[in-house]
Amino acid sequence: MSDTVHQAVTGGVATKADVAELRAEIAELRVGQRWMTGVGAGIVAILVGAFGFGFNMLLGMNADIAALQTAVAGQGADIAAMKADIAAIKEALQALAGDG
Repeated sequence: MSDTVHQAVTGGVATKADVAELRAEIAELRVGQRWMTGVGAGIVAILVGAFGFGFNMLLGMNADIAALQTAVAGQGADIAAMKADIAAIKEALQALAGDG
């Protein structure tokens, strides 16, 4: 670019060296911005992964709790059946004792 065109574009305020320096600084800022964007995206990915893991863990825990509740309910039914058996045995023993 000729000096006249350069002065016409910049209004004679900045020299070619000033413009070159600004371009270099802008290039450095762009590199920094790309780096920060990459780091930001990485942080977001980590957070999303962590929240996803936590959510899946909670879902898994809910399933485990439901399985435990089902098992406890089944054991409650087994205990009730055993109590009925014990009551029947008691009645049979009392009947035998009364016969004797």
